[in-house]
Amino acid sequence: MYQQIDIDIDLYRLIESNRQTFEELPRDIIKRILSTCSTSEKSPNVQGGDFTRPTNPPDRRTRRSRGTYIADIDGDLIDGGTLREILKNILIYLSKRDSYFLERLSVQSSGRRRKIVAREPSALYAGDSEFGEKHAERLDDMWWFDTNVSFEQANHYCKIMAKCTKLAAPITITK
Repeated sequence: MYQQIDIDIDLYRLIESNRQTFEELPRDIIKRILSTCSTSEKSPNVQGGDFTRPTNPPDRRTRRSRGTYIADIDGDLIDGGTLREILKNILIYLSKRDSYFLERLSVQSSGRRRKIVAREPSALYAGDSEFGEKHAERLDDMWWFDTNVSFEQANHYCKIMAKCTKLAAPITITK
């Protein structure tokens, strides 16, 4: 038997920032997060609403800057706490709307011999597979995306994504 619960935007962001695949259900993400909490870590304080986030696994990179990033895609608001999260959320959203989106996007160059998405991390940066391995993050079981982007580059990526999906209006990330 399932029970529905209401969550705030911060908890939603925490769940989405830990998503590993498109198919992963929120309950599976929550179970994984909770299973990484050791008994020595601070437990959730239900009354105060305080929760100490589990430490990142060793292979996860630390985040650069936090904030609330929002993108408007034809009236649907997509959010993320970091540029990496917002790009990932936009890519996931657009690929759900159009099953061939990632395939079309993978042949687009974003400039400076870079790709936004590729089937292998080494293919993101032409001629520098080591750099691709360092700055790629898995989007799903088949795709990787570039995470080494500034705010301006992320918005440039959004223009390319909007062209690949023929959206009515451009996608712009705001903070």
